[in-house]
Amino acid sequence: LPLEKRKAFDFAINEHARIASEKSKAENVKMVTSLQGAISTADFLFECLKRPRIKSTCYWQLATTSANGTWHMLTKDLNGNIYGTAPYYLYDLLNQALGKYVRPLSVNSPKAVNESFSYPYSVNAVAFEDEEGFLHSVAALNRSERDAYVIKLPAQLRLQKREARFLVLTGPELLSCNSFARPMVRIEERRISIEKDELVLPPKCVAAWIWR
Repeated sequence: LPLEKRKAFDFAINEHARIASEKSKAENVKMVTSLQGAISTADFLFECLKRPRIKSTCYWQLATTSANGTWHMLTKDLNGNIYGTAPYYLYDLLNQALGKYVRPLSVNSPKAVNESFSYPYSVNAVAFEDEEGFLHSVAALNRSERDAYVIKLPAQLRLQKREARFLVLTGPELLSCNSFARPMVRIEERRISIEKDELVLPPKCVAAWIWR
């Protein structure tokens, strides 16, 4: 299509990845439903949020049609017990953090290296502002297994108050997965006070600071 026609399109994305053909079904399920899968999903969604012509995106199924399904946010074990995978809790966290307007945050992130993959960057982040231009929330991910990271808020972001809700989705390891009996990847929440316009992002997590 000519460039002038391409500019007229908005986009909806319903797929961004494929199953690794060299891995077994069990390995693929663990890869995509683990904490690592939640972090990868967050990274994809952050990049979509930075692009205003992408109007919607979702490639996870809110379904429990089979035990240990690959792309299920809710799944069930062989006894029929239903539970949330790590990406289910990711969407819970992001739904709480979403604000009216998106502002991309520039982060000087080191390369992330872990046992399974090497990524070109470890940290990604976006900010959300309200109708009055005040900071509503910041959402960020850190795929480093060991290193915390400090995000410095740019001066143009306006804070109305210093106290915030801090939500963090994490687990013991990047490949930690939930089960009905052992929900290892869950959201932890506490209230914190923001000092020096800096946010401390823990290792191996997706986190959100919410001021509203």
